[in-house]
Amino acid sequence: MQTSSDGTGLEAQAPAAGAEEARAQVRGSAWLLIGQMVGIAINLSAQVLVVRYLTKESFGAFAFALSICWMNGAVSRMNSDGSGVGFNTTLRRAAAPSRCCTIFRILS
Repeated sequence: MQTSSDGTGLEAQAPAAGAEEARAQVRGSAWLLIGQMVGIAINLSAQVLVVRYLTKESFGAFAFALSICWMNGAVSRMNSDGSGVGFNTTLRRAAAPSRCCTIFRILS
């Protein structure tokens, strides 16, 4: 019988590969969570600074412009997977080129 260095008689077992993978995933998730928290803190501090330095009217204009930018970003991401291109091709095959150009203008 082999004894370990502490004299218990048990041999040290190497951690399973699954345990190392789980540890790596938890470590990655922790970094993602920390990154999200830092991003939220930076965003909050930037908004507090903007609110402190702008008047009510200028902050309203800033918020309106920011919301328009946010909406444009949301609409542009809708077409990022190429679905608009496929829809455009379908309309051309259906012999509706005028509708095709109108919808393509709206999507871009």
